[in-house]
Amino acid sequence: MYSKLNSMTNLELKQITKNREKRTLEFKEAWNALPSNLFETICAFLNRDGGVIVLGAHDDGTISSGVNSACVEQLSKNLANMSNNSEVLSPTFLLQPEIVEIDEDMTLFADKKYAIVVQVPSSSQVHNTKGKIFDRSVDGDYELRTDTEKRALYLRKSTIYTESTIYPHLKKEHFKDGI
Repeated sequence: MYSKLNSMTNLELKQITKNREKRTLEFKEAWNALPSNLFETICAFLNRDGGVIVLGAHDDGTISSGVNSACVEQLSKNLANMSNNSEVLSPTFLLQPEIVEIDEDMTLFADKKYAIVVQVPSSSQVHNTKGKIFDRSVDGDYELRTDTEKRALYLRKSTIYTESTIYPHLKKEHFKDGI
C-alpha cells in the first residue's frame, strides 16, 4: 500500500518495542488519531536528551493493532504539519515521522498494520507547546511551572550549546577553508 516506507526496519522496531518506556523512549496508542498529549512528549524530548516515540503501541511496548491503515498516512502528515505550526510547537521543529509496517508476529492480527515512529532530537532551544514548557524525567513529561524550573532549563541549554555564545577574539582566519 505504501510505496515509500522510510529507513526504520521492522527488526529495529522489534528491538525498540522490547524496551520499557524511559527518558528517551515513549509508546503511545494512536489507532485513528494523534494522542492529545503527543506534543507534550515532543516538547519534553526536544528540551531534554531527545528520544523515540512509537505511535500505535501500548505503554508496555506491545503492538496489538498499531495505527489504522486507512489513517496512517494522514496522521503522519498531520504530525509533520503540526510540528511546523508555531501555535502547536514554538519554536517550530519540523519532524520526519516514519511509517513502519508491522510484522505479523508483532501483532495479534493477520492484516497489515502500521506504526508511526518519530525520532526527536535534543534541541539547542527551549520549546513550548501551547504556551507550556515540558521536560522529561524517567518515563514521564513534566510541565515546568515555576520561574526557577524554567531558568534551570535555559541555563542547562546555554552550557551545552554554543550558538548564542559570542567569541569576541575569534576571527575569520581562525577557520579553515573547505570545512
